[in-house]
Amino acid sequence: MLKGKKMLALAFVSLIITGCATATTSTESKQMAAKSALSKGGSIDAAAVKQAIADAKAAQKKAASVEGEWRDVGKFIKKAEKALKKGDLDTAMKLAKKARVQSELGYKQAMEQRKSASMSLYIP
Repeated sequence: MLKGKKMLALAFVSLIITGCATATTSTESKQMAAKSALSKGGSIDAAAVKQAIADAKAAQKKAASVEGEWRDVGKFIKKAEKALKKGDLDTAMKLAKKARVQSELGYKQAMEQRKSASMSLYIP
C-alpha cells in the first residue's frame, strides 16, 4: 500500500512539473527581450512600447470576447498611446503593461465565473 502512495505522489509531482512548462511565443520573446534590456541598464525604445500597447489591445479584445473586460483598460491604453506620442516611454510602458495585466485577469475571472456557473447548475 505504501508503494502505491509513493507512486501516486511521484505521478502528481510529475504532472505539476510538466504542467508548469510552457512554450514561449514570439510576443513573449519580445517582452522578455525588453525586460532584459531594462535590467541591463538599457532604456525602453518606442518599438517595445508599441509592441506592449499592441499586446494590451489584443488582451483587451480577448477579455471582451468573454465579457470579461474591466472598466479602465481602455483608458489605460489611450493614456499609454498619448504618453508614447509625447515621448514619455516609461509611463507609456507602465500603462500598457497595466492594461494587459488587467485584461488577462479579466479574462481569467470571466472564465472562472463561467466554469463556476456551469458547475452550480449540476444537480445530482
